[in-house]
Amino acid sequence: TVNSGAILQGIGTVTNGATVNGDLNPGNSIGTLTAGAATFGSGSKLNIELGTIGSSDRLITVGNLNITNATLNIIGTGDGSAYTIASYGSLTGNFFATTNLGGYTVNYGTGTNSAITLTIPEPASLALLALGCAVMAFRGRRN
Repeated sequence: TVNSGAILQGIGTVTNGATVNGDLNPGNSIGTLTAGAATFGSGSKLNIELGTIGSSDRLITVGNLNITNATLNIIGTGDGSAYTIASYGSLTGNFFATTNLGGYTVNYGTGTNSAITLTIPEPASLALLALGCAVMAFRGRRN
């Protein structure tokens, strides 16, 4: 159990389940922490550091990952890559809150994709959308 106000940080394996009422910081800088299961209590935080080229801290839970009461806090700005920040056997809930996402979107995974990822919209996709809107506006003015 990680008590309120306490921090569990590092790499390695927590064989049994972890109950987190404080902060969980996988890695020492960038790294992975594995747990049998993890339940985040009220006021808890999952702190994830983003590196370059898709490298980031990662929480792996073999069993259930319950994030219903957790805040996801991102450390660093990333480089626009997609980041896998957690994987799980099963998932309960979504993050209660998020901080410092910096334009990233949280994807919780579905079906056989048992991973929580951070992605950012591709600039090319945004440019095509803007171009399409401009064409529609121009065509509307001509009629």
